[in-house]
Amino acid sequence: MYRLSILASLVALAYGHSITYNVISAGPTDSVAVVVDNVKYPLSPSSVAPILYTGEAPAATKGYHYVRLHGNQVQDQESFTRKPVNEDTTNEFYNRTWNSREIRQFPKLLEDLPVFNRMESQLHVVGEIPTFYFSANQKQIDNLHENSIAENEVLTNLTYIRNNEVHQIDGVEMQLSGRSSRWFPKLSYSLKLPKEQDLFGYRRLKLRAFATDPSYIREQLGYEILRSVGVPASYSSFARVVVNDQPLGLFGLVEAFKNPWLKNEFAGGEKYDQGILFQGGGASVKSMLSKAPADLVYRGEDESQYVNYKIKEEPDEGEGEADRSRIVEFTKFLQNAPITGSDAVEEWDQHVDTQTVIRNMALEYLLGFVDGYITNADNYYLYDDPESQRFIYMSSDLDLSLGSSFKVLDTIFVNDYEKYPGFNYTNRPLLKLLKIPEVKKQFQDLLVKVARELMVPNKINPYIDELVNLIREDVDWDCTLPRVNANFDVSTVFDPQHPDKVDGDDLFDGRVAEDMFNRVFHDHVPLRAAINGPTGHISLTSIKEWFARRSSGVLRTYA
Repeated sequence: MYRLSILASLVALAYGHSITYNVISAGPTDSVAVVVDNVKYPLSPSSVAPILYTGEAPAATKGYHYVRLHGNQVQDQESFTRKPVNEDTTNEFYNRTWNSREIRQFPKLLEDLPVFNRMESQLHVVGEIPTFYFSANQKQIDNLHENSIAENEVLTNLTYIRNNEVHQIDGVEMQLSGRSSRWFPKLSYSLKLPKEQDLFGYRRLKLRAFATDPSYIREQLGYEILRSVGVPASYSSFARVVVNDQPLGLFGLVEAFKNPWLKNEFAGGEKYDQGILFQGGGASVKSMLSKAPADLVYRGEDESQYVNYKIKEEPDEGEGEADRSRIVEFTKFLQNAPITGSDAVEEWDQHVDTQTVIRNMALEYLLGFVDGYITNADNYYLYDDPESQRFIYMSSDLDLSLGSSFKVLDTIFVNDYEKYPGFNYTNRPLLKLLKIPEVKKQFQDLLVKVARELMVPNKINPYIDELVNLIREDVDWDCTLPRVNANFDVSTVFDPQHPDKVDGDDLFDGRVAEDMFNRVFHDHVPLRAAINGPTGHISLTSIKEWFARRSSGVLRTYA
């Protein structure tokens, strides 16, 4: 098949129409070639990144495919034939049958709230999966992975590659991201780009590993739904990640709530005098045992009682020194906040944008976000908006949602939202807003609207199917890759059979948490089961089952 002489190949190049072929090949290989109409032509590593191979060959009349070589022998090859093209190829990815796909636009249910003005950006390209290639000192990378609970960072050079463009940024700081996510075989990462440089307007990014999510789409769907109801939130998309010669797999690309995110989200990317950004939670499970959780309960005037409200962004110069006095003031208001009277909502609105609370609390319940404010007093942000001098509520880190849970699933599926795990007007005083009669009606109407117009199977399933088709080949690839933290001994930091307690409440249900850890570390749940069910696990329901059960329950109860 590949025996045509070199001379014949040169003749073909000389007399035929030649184009440039470009392909990303992640993983160890001696070289890469393109096979055009059954003739093999060598490609060379490009000057921008060693995983991007490029070279000239005739335009195909019948088709072409790529092969990887060990010496002169074919190591492996694509199992399909690509259609002929008459111009230079895009930056194709080895063994992917497509370069871009049409993805239907997610429906917009509510107009964006006036509290934010998001900048237009090309960071999250629709229908493509870009590649993040990091080159770094391998010993430092190994140390980062082998000491996953330590706070280390590695200086890397990033090459960002997508279909028709390449960006190179040197001096990118890479750290491991998250808390309990550092225990898992596949790790997540935080990126900090150097000052005066950005990637489509952003300098701080997260690469989320989907460690607990065999569907790979929970966070993508969660952020889409947040955006659909018009609240400030990160955007999310997919990315392939390679470090030196090791492919790490498919990741979620999410904006971190760090500069310049605030000006991008609230000021259209323009110059902006920002306020303080607080993160609720921000502590490890063990440290939360000795520190009050970020439940917004008033605990007196001593700011040391509020350390789990981490200051993530300081105010700009001239706005005062960052402290937690505003949190103390807010929790004091919540302690005696009005729930009756014609001006109750108006009084609440002087302290917090009530619409951001109502919409986010509705989605915490609808999405089963068990690691958020209601259930876990965690994974939310309060932005002290300097213009209105009130807080804006935002949700984050949505991986434990849509039926991925450390709580018994039947308690998450409960139709009465007031019986949802953690829903308590005393221990979660922000929820007192929902007791105001007019707000309660608005909240329940919103539950029905989202359930009927977005979450019912005939509305959401076509979007799910297109999203799965986008990532299916990359999920197959991801599942074959060795994990950099596969030898971590989780028993050194957590025993799921003896769950910790926070504020007298079970943080984890021991039996469910044990099942979660078993499926993450030992039992592979196939993509098809993760999407369509059954999953075979008490800590996980399929994506489609979640939407079907939640929407039908809400409509029966509140419609």
